[in-house]
Amino acid sequence: MRIIATAVSFLLSLVGCQEKPTVTSVVRSEANGIDLIHSRSVIRAGEGRFRCLASVTGKCHYVIVVADACTTTDGTCPPRRLQAFDLEVGGERRIADLPRGARPCVDREHEPDAATCLN
Repeated sequence: MRIIATAVSFLLSLVGCQEKPTVTSVVRSEANGIDLIHSRSVIRAGEGRFRCLASVTGKCHYVIVVADACTTTDGTCPPRRLQAFDLEVGGERRIADLPRGARPCVDREHEPDAATCLN
């Protein structure tokens, strides 16, 4: 079965039918068996889907950043903040038209710092 799936995938790639690039981010932190934060984000072909599954504060705080081409001589170029929002536990948000390279950062207490969230 794996051979058939591999062959079909190869044939589809020859005619340009390739899977769209996808970035999936799952953030989960727990203490003593309790979720401090649990978030799932998927960005696929410029569309993002963000889900706050659990948070001890009742909210997940998101920032979406993109790392632009760095033009400084020392190479210190922080990511650019695109958008920030909060979701209640159980909430979901979809965002269209995200640029290539967009990445989410999430925190249970406050909006993550865009300059350091990809480190």
